[in-house]
Amino acid sequence: MFPRGPLVVAVSVVSAFAAPASGTQGVDTSYNVIFYVLDTVRADHFSLYGYERETTPFVDQLATEGMTWSGAHSSGTWTWPSVVSILTGVTVETHKVVDDALAMPSGYPNLAEILGTEGYSTHIFSSNPMLEPEGRARRHFQFSYVSARPDQELTDQIEGVIRDAGARPFFIHAQPIAAHSPYSCPSPFDSLFVDDEFYGGLGEVPQLTEDLDCRIGMRVHQVIDGILSMDWYVAQYDGLIAYMDDQIRQLFEMLEEEGLRENTLVVITSDHGEELAGDHGYYFCHVDHYEANTHVPLVLILPEAWQREHGQVRNVMIEDGNPDLIDLLPTTLEVLGLPIPGSVQGLSLIQTPEPWGSIDVGRAFRAIWDGRIKLIHRAPELVPSAGNELYNLADDPEERNDLADSLAGEAQRLEDTLLRIGLELDAIRYPQPTGTLFLSDIEDQAQVEGYFAFSKYSGSWTVVSENDTNKALGARIEMQAAPTSYLDFVALIVEPLWDYDLACRFALSEGTLSVQTRWIRWLDRGYRLHLNADGAQLLHCPVDGPSEELARAEIDISPDRWHELEFNSRGASITIIVDGQRIIHVPEANSEIWGSTYFAIPTDTGGEALVDDIRISRPRRAVHADLETALIGDASSQGRDNYRVGR
Repeated sequence: MFPRGPLVVAVSVVSAFAAPASGTQGVDTSYNVIFYVLDTVRADHFSLYGYERETTPFVDQLATEGMTWSGAHSSGTWTWPSVVSILTGVTVETHKVVDDALAMPSGYPNLAEILGTEGYSTHIFSSNPMLEPEGRARRHFQFSYVSARPDQELTDQIEGVIRDAGARPFFIHAQPIAAHSPYSCPSPFDSLFVDDEFYGGLGEVPQLTEDLDCRIGMRVHQVIDGILSMDWYVAQYDGLIAYMDDQIRQLFEMLEEEGLRENTLVVITSDHGEELAGDHGYYFCHVDHYEANTHVPLVLILPEAWQREHGQVRNVMIEDGNPDLIDLLPTTLEVLGLPIPGSVQGLSLIQTPEPWGSIDVGRAFRAIWDGRIKLIHRAPELVPSAGNELYNLADDPEERNDLADSLAGEAQRLEDTLLRIGLELDAIRYPQPTGTLFLSDIEDQAQVEGYFAFSKYSGSWTVVSENDTNKALGARIEMQAAPTSYLDFVALIVEPLWDYDLACRFALSEGTLSVQTRWIRWLDRGYRLHLNADGAQLLHCPVDGPSEELARAEIDISPDRWHELEFNSRGASITIIVDGQRIIHVPEANSEIWGSTYFAIPTDTGGEALVDDIRISRPRRAVHADLETALIGDASSQGRDNYRVGR
C-alpha cells in the first residue's frame, strides 16, 4: 500500500530498552527534541500516505530515514485537549481538559517540565492563538513565542533558537497554524493544486452560514475573496500542507548547518485533522470522530547518534496497531533514557511499536479502535447509546458502511470496552490543592494560574483579600469589553464534569454575573443563569433557535455583600439557591444538561466580580453506579493498566 523500498531494521532496537533507565543514570543530554505538530492536518492528505497530490515531497523523503505509522490517531478532536495529551501522556478522559478555558493540570508531569529539570531549555512556538503566551501552555515552558500567518515567521523564530543553542540541549514544541481555516495559503503554494488533474467535481459550497454548526454549510468567516468553489478550498488546504512541508525542509537544513541533525529527535505529527467538502455532512471544520478528523500523520526521526548505539532504524512503515498521541511523551523519555512517570498512560513506541487499541474523546462523543475495527460512541455521557456507528477501516477507510446493526455483537463488545475503560479513566482525579472535587480559599496567583486560563479579551484575574481582618482570599476578574462579538462570555471557572453540585460565594461590583452550564460552550447550548442587582433569570439555550426563559426570581443581590450561590443539576431538574433560600426550581428541565460550569461576565459590557469558597461535589448517578458494577466492579480502579484495547 505504501511503496517505500526495503526495510532496514536492526533486531536490537526493541530489545535495547528491555530494562528502562532509572533516575538520570545513562541519560545522554546531547539529544535535542523537536515536536513539530502541524495544526489541523489529516493524514490522508499527505502524499506520504498515498494521497494523489504531491503535498509532502520533503517529508516523503525524510520518512525513509525514520519510522512512520499509518494508523496513528489524535487523542482529542480539537487542539487544546490534544496538546495536553501530547505533553502529559494521558488521555483526555483522564486529564479532563475538555474546554479551552481550562489550564493544563499541574497534577500530571508534562514533557516541558520533565526536560527542564534535566537541564534542557524548553520552548513553545505557536501561531495558533489557543497556545499563545496569554493562553495555556506557556507557563510550563521556559520560553514562549507567538507568530501570525504565514508560518515563515514561526520558522524564523525556531531558527534563532537552534542557531543560539550552544551546548545546552533544547526541547521545542512547534505548532504552526498550518492548514487551519481560513485557508490563507501563501504564494506560490496557493496555486499549486488549482486546476490540476484532481481539481473539479466538488461543486460550490451548498450554503453559507453565520452559525458555528458546520453541518449547515461553510461559515462566512472562512470565505476568501468571495470564492465559493469547494475544489478551490481543498486545493488551498493541500497547498498549505505543501507549504508546511517546505517549512519542515527549512528546519532540517538549519539542523544540518548547525551540526545538530544527528543529535536531534524529531517528531512530525498533527493535533487533529479536518473535515472538508461535505465529509460525512461537515464543511471545513473538525468536530466529529471520523477518520478525516482523528487519523493523523506520525513520523519519528531518531538521532543518528542514538542509532549508532542501539541499532539502525530507517525506512520503517508500521501499518499495524493504533498509536496515540499520548505515546509521544514515553517514547521521547525512552530515547533519552529517562524514567517514565507512573501517571503516563501512553506506551513507548520504541518498546511497543504496534500498540493495539486507542480511545479518542471529543467535545461530545468518543471513539474506540481495536485494530482496524472502530466504534463511534454517540452519547455525551459514559452510558450506553443506541446511535453508535461501527466501521471496518481495512475494507472501508472512508467509513461509508455502518456495521453497527449487522455486527451488533461486535458493536456491543466495543461499547462495553469503551465504557469500562472510560469509567475507570473518568474516576481518576489529578491532585488539587484542597482535595478532590473541592476548591476553596485560593491562596496565591500561581494556584490560580494552575487552574484557569483566559482568552486575550478577559482582562485580569487577581487574588485579593476580602478585607483587612479576614485574610481568606478570593479572586477578582476585571473585564474589558471585547473588540469583537465572537466571544460573548469569558469563563472564570470550568469544572468538566457530567453531573455535579456547585456552590460558591460571590460579590458583584458591576456588570452582570452569569453562571452557565453548557454542553458546548462555543455553540452556546445548555442553560444560563443571569444574576444582577434585580434578581435571577434562568435561560434555556437550545441547539437551534433563540434562548428561552425558564424561570425568574426577584432577590436583593447587593454588590456590597457576599452571597452564597448553589447551582444544582440532577437529572432533568435545576435548583438555584442563594443565601440558603431556594429561589428557582425547575423539576423537569430539558435533559441536555452536561458539560462545564462557567462563572462569566458579558464581555460586551465589562464588569467586576469577586468569587470565593468554590465548592464542587459530584454525586454518583445511578446509571454510572450500575455500569461500574457491571463493567469494572471496583469504581476506584485507576484504569491505567487497562487503557489499551485488545492484545
